Amino acid sequence: APELNRPAVAGYDIDRMVLLYSTLPRMVTALICGGALALSGALFQQVLRNPLASPTTLGISAGANLALVLVTLFIPGLLGLGRDVVALAGSAAAAGIVLSLGARRGFSPFSLILSGLVVSLWCGALAAILTLLNDRYLVSLFIWGAGSLAQQSWAVPLSLLAKVGVIAASCGLLVRPLAMLELGDGGASALGVRIVHLRILAIAAAVALAAFVTSAVGVIGFIGLVGPHIARMIVGEDQRFFLPGAVLCGCCWPMRPCSCCPGRLRSSCRPGR
Repeated sequence: APELNRPAVAGYDIDRMVLLYSTLPRMVTALICGGALALSGALFQQVLRNPLASPTTLGISAGANLALVLVTLFIPGLLGLGRDVVALAGSAAAAGIVLSLGARRGFSPFSLILSGLVVSLWCGALAAILTLLNDRYLVSLFIWGAGSLAQQSWAVPLSLLAKVGVIAASCGLLVRPLAMLELGDGGASALGVRIVHLRILAIAAAVALAAFVTSAVGVIGFIGLVGPHIARMIVGEDQRFFLPGAVLCGCCWPMRPCSCCPGRLRSSCRPGR
């Protein structure tokens, strides 16, 4: 805060530049990514009725990461369509594999999470092998794939805010139908809820949120799993408060590391510390 109030001085003010173009963009990116991942996890947990469902445990983030590695290495021309399109395709493919495997067991929580973990491990291992074998070309992708909020401009947070904001606003229309799922599939169907359509829309929104975050900052786990549980303990199961509460909990979680540099700004601060 003092850096913003301080009048500009002649010459190159390093502290002010770091604040405006590194620290503040990193903080905004952390808020957006945390909220998006928590909302994605909340949608997965509510629709699949599985408390362990999240973009990480279902292999969604790992699928986006592998898709970006494959395209960067073998078909770089596709990156002209946008990293988000590639990440979304990888996330959708991973989600399709996990859901098809889980459908054989009736979408039981145990089989669904095991399927997601297997897909996540395979995608992560393959991405790591390709990166290590081609480190000359993918060294920056290796650093990014570990999950990094470091920013040098406002381009990423502003772009991410627009995409996540549209999806989050769309999820507001699903609050009432999602609340009906508490009555079970039979009760919700009796009240006019189209269960299949609702699940497709909610899963598509959750996959898109995870894909956009992975495309922007890499794979960041844990928030999509824990954020909804913290919100559930605070506000309960009421969907009118649960989904917004999950977003707020997700926004607060990655902001904790930024409290390690209250004095002189440190660009080396990372979200995992």
